[in-house]
Amino acid sequence: MSTAPAGPDTAGSLFLTGDDWQVLQELLPGLRLPADFESQWDLLAGEDQVAAARAASLAHLRGRGLITAEDEPHPAMRTALAMFGMPALHVRVRSWDRDLAVLAELAVGPGSGVGLARLQRVETVGGRPAVVREGPLVELSVFPASETLQAIRRTLPPIAVPGGPERGPTRGSGPGPARAREPAMFAPWEDALALADALARSPAHDPDSTEARLDSAVLELLLEQAGLTEVPPILADVATSLTGAIEVTLVTGTGAGRIDLAAPTWLGRWLVAGDRIVGLTLAPAPPDPAATQAPPDPGHGARLGLLPADATSVSEDLLSALTAAFTVQNRLLRTAASRNGSSHG
Repeated sequence: MSTAPAGPDTAGSLFLTGDDWQVLQELLPGLRLPADFESQWDLLAGEDQVAAARAASLAHLRGRGLITAEDEPHPAMRTALAMFGMPALHVRVRSWDRDLAVLAELAVGPGSGVGLARLQRVETVGGRPAVVREGPLVELSVFPASETLQAIRRTLPPIAVPGGPERGPTRGSGPGPARAREPAMFAPWEDALALADALARSPAHDPDSTEARLDSAVLELLLEQAGLTEVPPILADVATSLTGAIEVTLVTGTGAGRIDLAAPTWLGRWLVAGDRIVGLTLAPAPPDPAATQAPPDPGHGARLGLLPADATSVSEDLLSALTAAFTVQNRLLRTAASRNGSSHG
């Protein structure tokens, strides 16, 4: 991935070891930071080990000019990280690409933004991808608000970035069906998951074996329940060839306090199957006129849509969502300015 925190500092970013990042947090106790970037010393380390690591990090940070001789954080560092306390726009990215995953959080204000990113190592455990180790480095970056889209792109798998490395001969071959914007499949959420799970777990074996006949019978029942006559090819690709995933969450701040990431303004999700990208949509279940009360689980019965996508459509969706978010934020700022002007008039 292009974000991989594994290189030297650049003009807009710097890389911190886990110990350095831990010490900086201790020197900035009043700041609100994303939960995934709150850390602590190794619980198994002894007091002498922690003291030695802290002293080494303090010396390292002083040498880089990130803290003063009095062990005070550089004002620019404090200002940048303080943006996570009350951003105009908060962006959370979770992306997975084969054996690497990226966690990233961006806080964007009226003129600039700050980002945190770290790598995770992914391995297949029990036939499923699982994070097994966090990378030791944290990347801290600053960027103009106008470059928020580029900052998000840096955290995505190359296949999802226009102009990024191609994985197969079908990439870059023109618009074709990959640019279609209508879902290639719609099915109830629970049924689609059951179908995908059955396909993923189905081993390659003799089609005449008892196991194969049982698998076939289960698939037929699941298809009937989902209202489908056959397994959609796009679902089969995702279920049997999943190599990555992307989730981007946008939350617009109101200025009233810490934003709630559980109530996103916009949520984009994509799956990567080899050299293909598949977008996910989730429509709420239609209301049941016979129901006397709302279902206990609002997501129950929601319909899952799978639609072909590519790097261009991913970028277009992100740009559209960012434009809408910034438009809302500008309106809020103008409204606040108008109220302040009236109160002082």
